[in-house]
Amino acid sequence: TEITGRVVFMTPLKMILAAKELKTKLKMSDVKVLLEAEPIEIIGDTTVEKVKVHDLNEDEEYELFADAIIFP
Repeated sequence: TEITGRVVFMTPLKMILAAKELKTKLKMSDVKVLLEAEPIEIIGDTTVEKVKVHDLNEDEEYELFADAIIFP
């Protein structure tokens, strides 16, 4: 997070599927991990302002402020 103040990693899975070393680095970083979550809407007029998220575990929706979104 040297470039931005906050990074959020979102996955619909119950755990992160990655090598142990990568999981350790992720845990030690400032990256916020959202498990069992998926983006359902990008909100903003001409730029990204928010992302509407579906919490798959609680079956609830909420919004996160965002400046950019990266999809794999």
